[in-house]
Amino acid sequence: MNVKRRGIAFRLKQAVQLLLVVLLASTLADWWRSPAVPHDAARLPMPESAQTLAQASANETVVLYFWATWCGACRHTSPVLERLRRDGVRVVGIALQSGGDEDVQRYLREHHLHFATLNDPRGELARHWNVRVTPTIVFVRGGKVRHNTSGIATYWGLKTRLAAVALSTRAGNARQP
Repeated sequence: MNVKRRGIAFRLKQAVQLLLVVLLASTLADWWRSPAVPHDAARLPMPESAQTLAQASANETVVLYFWATWCGACRHTSPVLERLRRDGVRVVGIALQSGGDEDVQRYLREHHLHFATLNDPRGELARHWNVRVTPTIVFVRGGKVRHNTSGIATYWGLKTRLAAVALSTRAGNARQP
């Protein structure tokens, strides 16, 4: 029995170590591939409203989702962002080099995606933000980028990041005089 217990403890220790290595690698990859926030990012117009990014993110987290119709990873991640949108999270898609407005709208309809989307047919907005990987997901609150990630994302992974952004923002506000 004692040997069996040590075997379970050893496997549990290995699993925790592996989880920490994966978390560290993911964090480093997000840092390495993080977009450069343009000086005028707060003035980014929000689709379907007269607000800017700064106004829209004043009291809630806005998720900017840089994606493309030709992106394989986006085919897995876009439904996750749509689910967040249905949960009440403000998601703004930025379609990179995916054709004209009609092409992007057709793609959104065919894939049952309803998040507001800005079309970036020549990739100018992506270059302005220095987005190098699709998909790239940027969390903005209070007009500032609070977190970002890239690559395939899961629903619970993004929900965890949203909660962390909300907690860190509340903690930061509590420290202000």
